[in-house]
Amino acid sequence: MSYIEVYFNSVLRSTVELKDGIASIGRMPDNAVCLDNQGVSSHHAIITQKNSLYYIEDINSTNGTYLNGKRLSAKQPLSFDDSINICKHTLKFVSAPSTTTAVISDGLGEYVDDADNTIMISAVKKPEIIGQSSGGMTSRPGSCYMLVHGELRGINKLLLNNPHYSIGKAKYNDLRVGGWFTAKKIAEIDLVGDNYYLTVLKRGKVKVNDVIVNTKVRLSNDDSIKIKKLTLKFLREH
Repeated sequence: MSYIEVYFNSVLRSTVELKDGIASIGRMPDNAVCLDNQGVSSHHAIITQKNSLYYIEDINSTNGTYLNGKRLSAKQPLSFDDSINICKHTLKFVSAPSTTTAVISDGLGEYVDDADNTIMISAVKKPEIIGQSSGGMTSRPGSCYMLVHGELRGINKLLLNNPHYSIGKAKYNDLRVGGWFTAKKIAEIDLVGDNYYLTVLKRGKVKVNDVIVNTKVRLSNDDSIKIKKLTLKFLREH
């Protein structure tokens, strides 16, 4: 089977099974994958199946559809672990759903559409466009995730698609840790090259695979990070 995992601001919100050979993506509730955001067109993109292959196609949307960071101009085949980006949403094409339960409409800042019209979003830079030439797509590193347990903060699976994350009690942190005497910032996770590194800022407060660490360590697949009641499981998909 094939599935679409829907992330909003990197947080897993829902999982949709592709079972009818066709799935539309858009803002209206009649879509198989409904993205409630004003930057998303009413019917934005469509996923179709031909034989054993799936394809993604933008259907004249206002703000475009991006496959692995490149804007679509024609139908493109999908491979497992591909990322489809539509506004602030990331859709992951996967062969099996996450073992965690998706958080849906938890009030963590998801934009609720209150108009019928689509808002035009200005691009920061001109993106590469695929589908205009016969050239193949460039390769990309495997996706990285954090499975989050132990703190009821509304996050249970975090897609790591930014170069920096902070962990601590303060509100500005990406991952927050509660409890008395908890430091404002305890640790940081940074992308260096193709690898993520954990930097400990408060000695004696962080364990990696049940061992206290006080220095910078490179994270490997299936590493477990423990900070008070917060447990993070680092996963890398190749």
